[in-house]
Amino acid sequence: MRQEEKEECLYFSLVGTTPLAVANSLSWFLRMKPEFLIKEVFFICSEKDSAIGVEGTRKNIPKIKKILQENARKLGLVEFDRIEFNREPVLIPEADLPRAASIIAKAILSQLAYTTILDITAGRKLMSSASVIAGLYLDRFREREIYFYYYWLIPYTRDKIKKRAYELGLDDVGLILFKVRDILLNLNHLKGSPDVIDQ
Repeated sequence: MRQEEKEECLYFSLVGTTPLAVANSLSWFLRMKPEFLIKEVFFICSEKDSAIGVEGTRKNIPKIKKILQENARKLGLVEFDRIEFNREPVLIPEADLPRAASIIAKAILSQLAYTTILDITAGRKLMSSASVIAGLYLDRFREREIYFYYYWLIPYTRDKIKKRAYELGLDDVGLILFKVRDILLNLNHLKGSPDVIDQ
């Protein structure tokens, strides 16, 4: 596929406690979704919050980048070299879902209106929930084109969770990329139960 045929996009990735999950997810996206050309990668990390026992995940970024470089080299992902990594991660509070969703939405809105991929693979539950809320809001009320992306292992086994992307085959991974607008359109046909008439 020629460069001019690809759709430029921004890629926002949740950073939980497992750097390998973040790196492998992005590596497989580059390998399996050639129709997209990632312009810039943004990491969404949790803030440190001792009150609820959250360490903060910003410290995982250097390890993620190192694994990404290794994966790209071994998989021959030539487009990896042209990707920019935003210098400052998007920091969200894990104990405040509305604020976390707002911060993610603002981070995306602060960029030019490129198609945006929200990789929810490696985030903890609140991080993923905040990303989904932000994605739904941006699509519905700000007319941004948002995709949710998720990567997983088939089957999920202890030996596979320690492997780099280049050590896994096509039969070892699953990927799903879906447009938020399609989800909303699919839900549009749902009908609620009729109101119960008071007797």
